[in-house]
Amino acid sequence: NKRRRAPPPHLVGSVFVPAESPAGAWQNHGERYNHAERVAAGELTDITTLARWRSDGRARVTTPPGAPEVCATVRMLTWRQPVYVGGRYLKRARGVPQAPWIDSETGVTIGEGSVQTSLDAVVSRAFRADGSKLNAAGREDIDVRMLGGGRPFILEVHNPRRPNAAATAEARAAMEAAMEAADGGAVAAVDIHVTDAAAYRAMHEASEEKEKEYTALCWAEKPLTLEDELRLSGIKDLQIQQSTPVRVLHRRTSMTRPRTIVSCRCERVPNATRFFTLRLKTQAGTYVKEFVHGDFGRTRPNVGEMLGCAADIMQLDVTDVVMDFANGEFK
Repeated sequence: NKRRRAPPPHLVGSVFVPAESPAGAWQNHGERYNHAERVAAGELTDITTLARWRSDGRARVTTPPGAPEVCATVRMLTWRQPVYVGGRYLKRARGVPQAPWIDSETGVTIGEGSVQTSLDAVVSRAFRADGSKLNAAGREDIDVRMLGGGRPFILEVHNPRRPNAAATAEARAAMEAAMEAADGGAVAAVDIHVTDAAAYRAMHEASEEKEKEYTALCWAEKPLTLEDELRLSGIKDLQIQQSTPVRVLHRRTSMTRPRTIVSCRCERVPNATRFFTLRLKTQAGTYVKEFVHGDFGRTRPNVGEMLGCAADIMQLDVTDVVMDFANGEFK
């Protein structure tokens, strides 16, 4: 019973309770806590009770208290409020995860760096910060590039010792140039600006309502005809049912989600009739890879069903995240 600061009922009784037992420790703690509360409230303390506590060793109290024998040491640490830096990042290389990826069983790092470490290396150095945390409008797979206008992101910069490092246009341009020069421009950023905590929290909510555009290089088991090309190009506002893909079942809830393919344009690859390019615009949260190959029938309808043969995806690029995000504002 924490509210009354007393031991549980089954530990209370007329039986002698040794001070070193659990019940004795509980009772000792409760009495000392109640005494501290009375002293803090300015109430008088019963001298008889204090004498009893001193005699049984439960309180090291002298009346009146003696002079302190040691000096107190006080250590004060200062911590600046975070600064929030937004922009859009570009990932021009495959094999780069969005966040550092370490295999939980082997401890081996997967991929070549990460988007987060590339952004953090420049921004944290400019702000002389202890580090940062990335919040982006969704994420792409490690083998997928992020091209076009880039993906909106906000970095929460921790303990910045130069909080005004991005106050001028010249300073922001210098950050963008530094990212472009690092690692051959594998990860870069544009439209860097300072925003606030409200935008950082709103990033996830806004990302759920966005649309994304993709370019996918695909393969079909049979040579594609003009009729096949026109059939796929005629897709508009197609609602599909996607069960959680097999590849992410270990970390996502198994359920079926409706998703919309807003538009699709198909182009056959010249002199390679089994290969074709799809330019897609989809609702947020659509698994494009599974829409192409069907994921063992877990996504329906899918491109393979529409063509009447097996289909698969060779390469995938995100070409745009349709979200108005500038100067820390979502529109």
